[in-house]
Amino acid sequence: MNDTDIILALESRWISREELCAMLGTNDRAVRSYIEDLNIRLKSYGKCVLSSSSRRGYHIGSPYSEEDVALANAILNELKNKAISIFERRQSVENFIKFSESAKASESETQLSLF
Repeated sequence: MNDTDIILALESRWISREELCAMLGTNDRAVRSYIEDLNIRLKSYGKCVLSSSSRRGYHIGSPYSEEDVALANAILNELKNKAISIFERRQSVENFIKFSESAKASESETQLSLF
């Protein structure tokens, strides 16, 4: 199948990862890459590929479908929460590294004695 056929199919219905693998003639990893690239291309048209584990597949949402818009809002909230969580974890790791560096620096300093 060509790109246009795949996009039309994604606009009309939910397509499982397995079916998309068959359409593209490739493996899971390549499908994820294809979806990432497709999302980049669709962005300029105000569209995106929705992904749902409950539906086990992919679909290009319609701005006129309340269900698609509700799903997009849920996905957006989940992504925002993940981004916050990743940022907080990164901060914790960065703080640990900074503390480690300062602990090493303080080890090499000579402590003065009053006696």
